[in-house]
Amino acid sequence: MRVPLKALALALALGCPIMTWAASAGSFDDTLKQHLQAISERDLESLLATVGDDLNLIFPNGQLVQGKENFRNIHTEWFADTQWRMEISEVSRSVGADMATVLLKYELRDVPEPGQGNPRSAFLVLVFAKSDDGWRLIHDQNTRITPPSN
Repeated sequence: MRVPLKALALALALGCPIMTWAASAGSFDDTLKQHLQAISERDLESLLATVGDDLNLIFPNGQLVQGKENFRNIHTEWFADTQWRMEISEVSRSVGADMATVLLKYELRDVPEPGQGNPRSAFLVLVFAKSDDGWRLIHDQNTRITPPSN
């Protein structure tokens, strides 16, 4: 990333930190990878390390769950069930200096074998905010994808 010389001189004179896109995106990438891997591996503590205290979680049915402790309780129960498999793909993302949004599409099946079970598809929007201790999830919203009727 090229920073114009005048802007660089002004930032240095004012004592402002210089943030590059690569540094910002890299730390977000690490957090997103940890978050998604923790879900895949049912690793609650690793997942919670990526979550902010004031998280809003919205399920596909519209149910709103607020706060990290409620998020923990739901995921404790969900992770105890070993009869599901989740496949996730990234659709798009937008990463800024202190906020990031990623749109994912996932398929959730009731049994761990590929191609079996009761597949359910949804879009998942994750919003992360950057704080002093890194990127933290502050909004998690699921929107069910209804299969086309025949």
